[in-house]
Amino acid sequence: MAVSKINREKIMDALNEHASNKEILKDDSKVVRTGLKDLDCMLGGLRRGQTYLLGARPSMGKTDFAFNVIKHVAINEGKRVLFFSLDSSKRRLISRFAGFISKIGEGFANDKSEKATNMMENAINEIDNAEIYLDDIPNISIEEITAACSAFESTGKQPDLIIVAERVRTCAELSEIAKRLNCAVLILSQISRNVEEREDHHPVLEDLIESGLKRAVDNIIFLYRDEYYNKDSMREGLADLCIAKSLNGDRGTIVLGYMREYHRFCTLTCVGELENVIEEE
Repeated sequence: MAVSKINREKIMDALNEHASNKEILKDDSKVVRTGLKDLDCMLGGLRRGQTYLLGARPSMGKTDFAFNVIKHVAINEGKRVLFFSLDSSKRRLISRFAGFISKIGEGFANDKSEKATNMMENAINEIDNAEIYLDDIPNISIEEITAACSAFESTGKQPDLIIVAERVRTCAELSEIAKRLNCAVLILSQISRNVEEREDHHPVLEDLIESGLKRAVDNIIFLYRDEYYNKDSMREGLADLCIAKSLNGDRGTIVLGYMREYHRFCTLTCVGELENVIEEE
């Protein structure tokens, strides 16, 4: 039968699942929280032992999203993060992250004021005191990532979150790493340009460049900003996170605030919150 009545059993199942996600969020042995409350509630956090793919076209904000998660996991909660990037300019990546943490953003290089200098010094100290590890290998491969994780494990340390920012053709090795190290793995992946050719530019599962990832990755999230395509968009400063596949949580779309010049995402309780996000932290 295509339809069925909503009854007491279904209501209780739904309520119990929601309550379960909220309880799991409190358990550090099971999840890593992103700090984005709506996302954490819908997914039940980033579950240890699972893989997550964040897919988007270039310039949508994948790296900025990763910065926000790294800050919460490593600096706010004191956990370990390994970040592997295909970007050969590691210094550029680090300077962008420092600009994000300092809340100065892209203008930090030109701002020589005492206030900006102090903000940057505070950011440097925060990053230095956190356990954030970035690979030193240009154009790193999956095989090298696997070897680096094994080497890191041999030091007696275990990561809580691994972020891989490169085009991944297979998820088998990363899934094995997530399970073996009991950590969450977040893959930042570029999607097909086919999305540019449609009238509706929202990504769908078929836009994944490697079709095998749709089956192999435990959870798939797409990042979309309407203002990227429409200069007159009424949704300026907003970003959609579409959860297209979820192993344990719900599917659906979450709207976040996004300040590109500061590399910052935030959960919105109202549109005005975006304007205050820098001051509120």
